[in-house]
Amino acid sequence: TGFSIEKHSNYSILKVSNPWPNASKTFIYILKKRTVVLPDSIEKQGVIINVPVKKIVVTSTTHIPSIVLLNEEKTLVGFPKLDYISSPKVRALIDKNKITELGNNQSLNIEQVLNLQPDVLIGYGLDSNNPVLSNLEKSGLKIMFNGDWNEQSPLGKAEWIKFFGALYDKSVAADKIFSKIETDYKKTLNLVKNSTQKPTVLAGDIFEDKWYLPQGTSWGSQFIKDAKGNYLWSQTKGTGSLALSFETVFEKAKNADVWITSGQFSTLNQMKKANPHYIQFEAFK
Repeated sequence: TGFSIEKHSNYSILKVSNPWPNASKTFIYILKKRTVVLPDSIEKQGVIINVPVKKIVVTSTTHIPSIVLLNEEKTLVGFPKLDYISSPKVRALIDKNKITELGNNQSLNIEQVLNLQPDVLIGYGLDSNNPVLSNLEKSGLKIMFNGDWNEQSPLGKAEWIKFFGALYDKSVAADKIFSKIETDYKKTLNLVKNSTQKPTVLAGDIFEDKWYLPQGTSWGSQFIKDAKGNYLWSQTKGTGSLALSFETVFEKAKNADVWITSGQFSTLNQMKKANPHYIQFEAFK
């Protein structure tokens, strides 16, 4: 629900309407081939992006699969926190030093980004306060907001591959890939259609003193519901994340059957080191 693409004879208008919860502004991007000259009246409507994009910087691991599925991983020139990327194709490029480390999302290395001279930087915001992206924009960089994380369903989130399809002038390929994802997802739903088990589920973990977990009307919550899980915070309203204290989460979820953590840990030992209290949860045991 967060974006739309309007196609015209020699350009497209891509509108992002919901990049973060309760966003009050719609962001408009005009996508056109490099050789196309548009009338001023159209150019003034939004940010002009020349397609297909040849060099890109993205800022969330959720942007990576779309790029890889469209076979465009070689256009990726920079990313904050390379350690979080798990795609084998992208890791191979990282190992060859083809992708530059850009620091933290909140404090992107502006000099490094400007040195890379990407055609576009795909950012995301948790709210309207994005000083780093504003500074990059003032320096002449093309910034686009991606709001996939703010969708209400897993398929809605997956459909953002069409956002990237438009950037690479591969809309037909993106539509095809999404149709296959949709078919596969619906087939998978049938596997649990008659399931009578409904395990209780806890999600997320602590990051900078707050426990982040999906809101009740977010795609993350819907994923668990579709898999016949009883997500303990499914009654909350909102499409983004909840930020709770450890005590609040422990009180409600200490006996949860299943715990789906974030990507910041890959072993139980790492979790224990990060916070010794994690071992008190039944799901950890």
